[in-house]
Amino acid sequence: MNFNIDTKKFEKLAKEKFGTERNLFINMIRMLHPKEDYIKYYNERRGNFSAAKHNKRPFQKDEILCIEKLLNVPFVSLLEGEEIKFNFNPEGIRYTAYLDSIEEYERLSNLISEGESSPLLNYDEFDKNIFQYILEYNSSNGLSFFVY
Repeated sequence: MNFNIDTKKFEKLAKEKFGTERNLFINMIRMLHPKEDYIKYYNERRGNFSAAKHNKRPFQKDEILCIEKLLNVPFVSLLEGEEIKFNFNPEGIRYTAYLDSIEEYERLSNLISEGESSPLLNYDEFDKNIFQYILEYNSSNGLSFFVY
């Protein structure tokens, strides 16, 4: 498998969802660094974003999760030679475990569709469940949520 980002695919999705890649990156900054001056942060870090998009440096784990949530696709769909799969759940268990917020666990546990169980009890598109992600991200609040 090729692990390079398909730049054209990435640019197309960013423009469809946010109008410009700049707007995508600003939304990422707002999600990842809400207390930062996002324009200043953008000006300081836009070169890193561009380098990652053009396969000159890897995206960081938190950036990958943010891109998945904002573009509503699994990151693997952005790789060269992969089909884009739009069935990614932005309210996913992976993102919840990564955030490690009790409020996020509670919010996700309340997202029960008619006739279905809580998303916390299901497997995601990578065939993993919440407990596997809790262990992967060392999510202490996730353990607390299920124990108490």
